[in-house]
Amino acid sequence: RHLLKNNARQYLHQELNGHEVDCTIISRAPATSLTSFSSGSSAGDGTSAGGRPQIRQNVLIGAASRTLVDQFENAAIAAGLVMAEVTFTQSGLINCARQTSQQLLADNAVALIDIGLRSTCITIFLNGHASLTRVIPIGGQHLTAGLAKEFSISGEMAEELKLTMSDKDFGKLEKLSQPLLDELRASIDFFEQLHERVVSHALITGGAARGEATIRLLQQGLVVPRCQMWDLAEGIVLELPEATEAGFARDASRLGCALALAKSVLLGEEPRINLLAERQEEEEMRRRDPVKRSLQVGAALVGLMLLWGLLVLWQIHLAKQELAQVEIEMVKVRQQA
Repeated sequence: RHLLKNNARQYLHQELNGHEVDCTIISRAPATSLTSFSSGSSAGDGTSAGGRPQIRQNVLIGAASRTLVDQFENAAIAAGLVMAEVTFTQSGLINCARQTSQQLLADNAVALIDIGLRSTCITIFLNGHASLTRVIPIGGQHLTAGLAKEFSISGEMAEELKLTMSDKDFGKLEKLSQPLLDELRASIDFFEQLHERVVSHALITGGAARGEATIRLLQQGLVVPRCQMWDLAEGIVLELPEATEAGFARDASRLGCALALAKSVLLGEEPRINLLAERQEEEEMRRRDPVKRSLQVGAALVGLMLLWGLLVLWQIHLAKQELAQVEIEMVKVRQQA
């Protein structure tokens, strides 16, 4: 993490000043397919100029502005919560997919597409590991707004129409979705050219994935042989009232990101991206700082000495009182004698 953050211009071709950064190693990869993080010049055969083998690994990197992370943390504090982790949608989806679809991911190149409200995430797996991930700033809201304008209807009616689109109006949805389809297809083309593997499966999640028209649209537009809805609620045992359980089944696709993140946290799946990791490490280092501990021990010893000194003074005070009382009694005895 520190290597990437301090050398962001060299490795990522952009600066990360004012950002929280975290990274995790996904897997080792062949020397010809990954960029080397070695400081030596490459000899073209997986070794450095000095003849030493270069370490080449797939690394998943996440970054967000420090201001945004602060807003999340302040919101948690205001709600009476302690923020333990700030991560990304892709991280939860990747972990959940690896846990629930291991065989499919191991045997095929698979595209995982999450259609959110304002953006769409695509992650492509190769050999069971995430090989490409990208966020496209087009989501279900853009399609709903386009349908509402096209048919002069309300947003709620457009949302319902999007899920129950007839063959007659399918062409209009296809036209509105073309920018999103172009971006998704461009990501798949880039992956296929880079790795010389054809994406054979696409798993679709998100609110828009509830409609058969969306699945059909993606299958035709992406030219992927098998395109299907990914049910993130599968395997979850519900203990809810009957009415609530029915609502959960209906809206589970909208909760895809939350379900995926919850599953990945509960199952402890890797890779994990936590934008609070650096802050937590710094706090742990401050707690373990030997100078700080020495000062704390010294302060404790000084406090004990002060308490001991006060106790001694109090005992001396009591002794003086007893001595004064004895002297008074002796004077009385002498007077009586």
